Amino acid sequence: MLELIGSLYADERRWDETGISNAAKRAALRQTEWTLRLASLRCTAEGLRQTVVPKSRLGLAYQYLLNQWDASVVHLQHG
Repeated sequence: MLELIGSLYADERRWDETGISNAAKRAALRQTEWTLRLASLRCTAEGLRQTVVPKSRLGLAYQYLLNQWDASVVHLQHG
């Protein structure tokens, strides 16, 4: 999970360092480079949520991530 999330931040940092600041270009990059990783992240969170106690800190973290999913992936369409 953390590697997947870290890879998204690494992409953003790489795009910053290479001067990609155009919103449309970044949105296109996110759509092409992140779609599968985000699907994997969601699938992993859904699977792991089933293996932990729901009220545990980890269970609550997975639930929070999934509850915020729609708001979290809206950036795929924005730069």
